Amino acid sequence: MASITLNDLVVLNEELVALTRAGVSLEQGLGELGKDFPGELGRLAQRLAKRLAEGADLTQAFREETHDFPPAYQAVIVAGLKTGKLPAALENLSHLMQKLAELRSAIGVALIYPLMMFITAYALLIVVLVVATPNFERAFAAFAISPGTGMTGASWLSSTLWMWVPLVPPCIVAVLLVWRRQNRPFATSTGMGRWLRKLPLIGAMIRAGEVSQMCDLLALLIEQEMPLDDSLRLAAAMIHDPALSSTLLATADAAQRGEPLDQTLTAAAGVPPFLRWLLSLGWRERALVPALRQAGELYRQQCLRKSEHLHTFLPALLTILMGGIGMALFVLFVFLPLVELWMGLIG
Repeated sequence: MASITLNDLVVLNEELVALTRAGVSLEQGLGELGKDFPGELGRLAQRLAKRLAEGADLTQAFREETHDFPPAYQAVIVAGLKTGKLPAALENLSHLMQKLAELRSAIGVALIYPLMMFITAYALLIVVLVVATPNFERAFAAFAISPGTGMTGASWLSSTLWMWVPLVPPCIVAVLLVWRRQNRPFATSTGMGRWLRKLPLIGAMIRAGEVSQMCDLLALLIEQEMPLDDSLRLAAAMIHDPALSSTLLATADAAQRGEPLDQTLTAAAGVPPFLRWLLSLGWRERALVPALRQAGELYRQQCLRKSEHLHTFLPALLTILMGGIGMALFVLFVFLPLVELWMGLIG
């Protein structure tokens, strides 16, 4: 079964907000929505309408669609129903998911240029090996010159094109598909995230976006009167940074035992120092939700600023890098064989 994307869920959630605000039957409204929207979003709306028509309440309908709705989303729905504030909970969810979509879009756009530069260098290498190398091989054979290291390496790569050239395009497609599949609510890329986080600027941008998502989700869950320990566990489920996720789970266990949040965070590892201070202050001042919202906005702006820096400096850096790689390819597979040919003719 294909899962809906974050953008699909934003659309569905906004329709739910409109239906609940207008007092329209969700069963009827979702059924009509399913007819208007094609694809998985429409099918999901029709499945929800069918479950409601069969007598299930909204909580049960969402829980049965576990493939599409993450635990955090279901928890907010349940909390909104229990407190009688479902429209407000859905509206807050819409704001949160729009922020998530904005962050994900910023990260995705920032990564487009490196991919394009890699494809350019890859195409340049193929052109050199296909066009230049056979001409050098014929020249070396015509003058009975023994090929040197450069010519031997170029000939080997040219002769093995059939082995390694077909592997690169599927890898690029696989990366794009993985990124597409990671367009899920309350989630960032897991597979690519492991190595993207190791890159200096990109890693900091992803971490800032993830912390922003965590803070916004925690604020929403606590505002809907969900227990702090359950809220922390749900927030930990959407974090792919092992240190921060384990810290949130440990903090949840401490909160369940009744330990104050500010004391637990003091010794917590993996939490950014500013976030730790802000949450401790919010806990002591009994203003945890505003503190979380402020932290979420600060880290969101930090993520967007890093994205802008990436857009500004990365093209120049990659131009220098790819230019250096192109020059190295020219030296290894064009200039060096040419020098070897000249030396053979002179000798």
